[in-house]
Amino acid sequence: MTRSIALGNSVRKLLNVDMQPYGITSEKFAEVSEMQATLMLKWYEKVDAQKADDLYLAAFLQETGKILIASDIIQEDEDVSFKAEVEFSNNLAQLEKSYVDVSSSEVTAEVFHHWGFDEKFIDMIRYSDTPIAAPQDVAEYATALNIVKTILPINKPFSEQAINFGLRKARDAGYDYEMLEDVIDDMLDVVEDSHE
Repeated sequence: MTRSIALGNSVRKLLNVDMQPYGITSEKFAEVSEMQATLMLKWYEKVDAQKADDLYLAAFLQETGKILIASDIIQEDEDVSFKAEVEFSNNLAQLEKSYVDVSSSEVTAEVFHHWGFDEKFIDMIRYSDTPIAAPQDVAEYATALNIVKTILPINKPFSEQAINFGLRKARDAGYDYEMLEDVIDDMLDVVEDSHE
């Protein structure tokens, strides 16, 4: 786990990229990645503590592909139009595909495959935009990752709409969505306290 967190941090430092196509700074990107991981851990400790650690790490690293996509979009000189669409998008994966033919989770999966990460871990992330297509052994993980990034998309983390979409997905997937809602409320209280 330490190796992966160090990897995540060094990837960001190494690329030190401009996340402007997504309308955020690299600091904000790191903050949202951390919030996704925290939400996952607090939620999954209540759902299935055995799976919580794997999911924590996957949630922390699942958006890594956005670094490469942002870089690609800048190189293609499409950052202005992409950023305008990101602002209003409720489906960043779909938007990414329309610009670069792959979603962030597919890019992330390829990077981790190249680095020799565990296949199951890679597949959790690979299918996090399309959990319905996931192999049975990773379907639950992919679904949980999808729910967390729905609630905390990098363009509008914890917006009312994002939370409602995420809770609906959780309910549809058979989770106790009220328990998830309690975890979200606790995190929002912490966020509000830190801004006072």
